[in-house]
Amino acid sequence: MINSKEIIKFNWLTKMSTSSLFLLMVLFPPTFLIWFFKIGQLSERQLHKRPDFFFRLMYAIFILGCTFLIVFSTINLDFNFDIYFQFVFWSMFISFMYCDFYVTRLTYLIEIDKKTNSNIAEALGRFILLSTLVFGAILLQKRLSLILNDE
Repeated sequence: MINSKEIIKFNWLTKMSTSSLFLLMVLFPPTFLIWFFKIGQLSERQLHKRPDFFFRLMYAIFILGCTFLIVFSTINLDFNFDIYFQFVFWSMFISFMYCDFYVTRLTYLIEIDKKTNSNIAEALGRFILLSTLVFGAILLQKRLSLILNDE
């Protein structure tokens, strides 16, 4: 039986089937943000690395930027948000690209440690797929599940 602590840790997201993950991400889009963070966290754990503060900082900037854009796009104020929007957009973009690069690098290092047949082209493909958010998560779920869960 699964206890509540295991559910809250969200490690089960990386073990889901592709179709179940797709359905969950369509019904509840913030699932992607949790899934993406868990991939980074489990990769660090598998490589026996300390949690990277900069990854968590950039991830927090990305989430705060998403929240800012959602909240202020729904509120109609007579204030010019163009400058703020550009700042938030570019800070989100840069932070997400860093997080994407970090997760790609960690999963590539895990594959090298496991001596699988991985090459730099696969790592570049993973980087591009992770950049496509939910679509890439669905396509990578099976491969990342094998990398992280030793199944």
